[in-house]
Amino acid sequence: MRASLAGLVATLALLLLATPASAKAERIVSLNLCADQILLELADPERIAALSFVARDPYLSYHAAEAKRFPVVRGSADEVLLLQPDIVLAGTMSTRSTVSLLRRLGVPVIELTVAASLAEVRDQIRQIGSAIGEQVRAEALIATLDARLAAVAPLAGSARPVAAVYQTNGHTIGAPSLIDDLLSQAGLVNLAPLVGLGVGGYLSLERLLAADPDVLLMEQYWPGAASLGQTLLRHPALKHAIAQRPTVFVPSRLWICGGAFLAEAVAFLADAARAALGQDGEAP
Repeated sequence: MRASLAGLVATLALLLLATPASAKAERIVSLNLCADQILLELADPERIAALSFVARDPYLSYHAAEAKRFPVVRGSADEVLLLQPDIVLAGTMSTRSTVSLLRRLGVPVIELTVAASLAEVRDQIRQIGSAIGEQVRAEALIATLDARLAAVAPLAGSARPVAAVYQTNGHTIGAPSLIDDLLSQAGLVNLAPLVGLGVGGYLSLERLLAADPDVLLMEQYWPGAASLGQTLLRHPALKHAIAQRPTVFVPSRLWICGGAFLAEAVAFLADAARAALGQDGEAP
């Protein structure tokens, strides 16, 4: 079994090396959800050989509908090599063995870190744009993002409502993180840093209720999905808290990755901030 697998990899490697090098990548494979989103906004469809299998998930992928046009891969080295890619986009937190093998075989691999701010999202757009020969489109995409961000209506007055991001198992998002930056852009103050929590942390229900945030931000989950981790989200005390203050269910696809659509996330959160304020711009 090992011998046959080694033979397959060797054959695929020879096929790959026999492919003429191109200054502009014509066969791009993405193994990472966030790379999928940027790639779909930068590359012509005929240049995309495959996306990650998560790209078609409408709850996680902003461009899920468009992603259905393309083949998907689950991240194994053999399925990637069969596609004979000119370049592979990956993330630093997954498919480590595949990335290692691809690099040993000489396949160019670009790895994205987890973006912790809008500035880092801009850097990633430039990184991918440069790697696939689409620097002009990358700058245009950044300009689109910035123009859309600038068009988000600012909050009236100087009040900045406190928002609590509350997820499965009482998980919350602190700083530095992309979500924290989006909250700030929208005129909200993230509760997590105020109570001493970092990038990620556990916010007990008791601590949440004692903090008494102005607005609750909860992620939308798959219809019918159930897990022990979500039991806390159905606690009677939390239901009572939800009934007493503005609660917004944020689609995960809006803020999980980077792209021009992040301006839509900021506008969505700005609406949540306005809901937490009175008509005169003061906290109710």
